[in-house]
Amino acid sequence: MDALVVELQHAALSREKGIADLLRLAYAAAVKLGVADAALWLERELNGYPASVPGRELPAYRLVAGQVKGRAGPTGAWKAIVFNDAAAGERLSKLPLNNAAPELEALIAHLGRRHEDGALGVRYPGAQEAAIRQAVRADLDIQLHFTRSAVVRILDALRTNLLKWALELERAGVQGEGMRFTDEERGRAQGVRLAGVLAFAGGVPAEEIRDVAAEPSEAKAPSKPAAARRPRARKRH
Repeated sequence: MDALVVELQHAALSREKGIADLLRLAYAAAVKLGVADAALWLERELNGYPASVPGRELPAYRLVAGQVKGRAGPTGAWKAIVFNDAAAGERLSKLPLNNAAPELEALIAHLGRRHEDGALGVRYPGAQEAAIRQAVRADLDIQLHFTRSAVVRILDALRTNLLKWALELERAGVQGEGMRFTDEERGRAQGVRLAGVLAFAGGVPAEEIRDVAAEPSEAKAPSKPAAARRPRARKRH
């Protein structure tokens, strides 16, 4: 049997290993080594990120970029929203996804390539949704639309970061024998900090984290737009 860290490297490089099995293998290594930050990261990737997770604990690869779109009710057509304020448009064109990684893998496998043109959608948090409605001066359902490939990039980045973590462990002299590690290896593993492997989203507010939907979801009744002034926007027809 290969050393656990070496086996993890092989698994991260192989497409034959599903993301759930890969994460469980990495989680076992993190727990056995007593590396708390890595264990927490891997547990969240397996089970999903809580809505309350702060941006400093959210990997940057979890941010998905797309196009802000709106529609007038459940039967209306989705139309792009273009912001006069370019900075505001850039800020609103990205949202984090908190789905469990195996769920994302199952989603893209189910969709195949038929949604490559951008049929995936995610809802904005209430305050942002109300601000966008005020900017366009219309009671619209608001979503961020993006492509299937954006979800594929999240899973690819996860595999790459798992590989980097396993390589850093090996560089620190941590390999294991089968499923066991020595006390010395556990001590060395404490020096492999997750912050040295992952880049984090930083200032993303926790309330902005949302689940991805396979189709644009049916919106609830629009809430009253916020009173504060927001960047003006226009719908693209």
